[in-house]
Amino acid sequence: MTSAAIAPATPAAQTKVHTIAAGDTFSGLALKYLGHVKYTTEIVKANPGLDPTRLRLGAKVKIPTLPAAASQPAVAAGASPAASPATGARGPIVAAPAVRAAPRPVPADRAYTVKAGDAWYGLAQRFLGDGNEWPRLFELNKERLSGNREVLPAGVVIELPRDAKIPTTTTN
Repeated sequence: MTSAAIAPATPAAQTKVHTIAAGDTFSGLALKYLGHVKYTTEIVKANPGLDPTRLRLGAKVKIPTLPAAASQPAVAAGASPAASPATGARGPIVAAPAVRAAPRPVPADRAYTVKAGDAWYGLAQRFLGDGNEWPRLFELNKERLSGNREVLPAGVVIELPRDAKIPTTTTN
């Protein structure tokens, strides 16, 4: 009688649980927890019965763990395995992540500190007279934002365009 080797059981994929807060979206959660919005569908799959367009405050959302292959760094296109300087072992050449330049300083006379509940459209309406001008504000300030750029976190200082109507009696 031969004995077959039994492989150890692999642990089930771990999931995190996120409690929905104001402004949360599945794409924002994918970016925050999984590193890229392309993983939004993984969150949708992990939460059958939840409508991503109708998330309720306080709802619990499962955040799946990505398979190891999905979380590995990308090999630069056209790269071939190279010897490690330290060990001489061959392995893939990994593309280095891009380094973000520090945003340029905001001129004090055109600085606005974002308040809770502020949105691009409302700020464009307030300072430019037309909410449809929000892309101008976004483009001027996108380097100051991280994570989900559609959400303006309270406390971030943004720059208003030169032609903005800035009230002198209102404090930032």
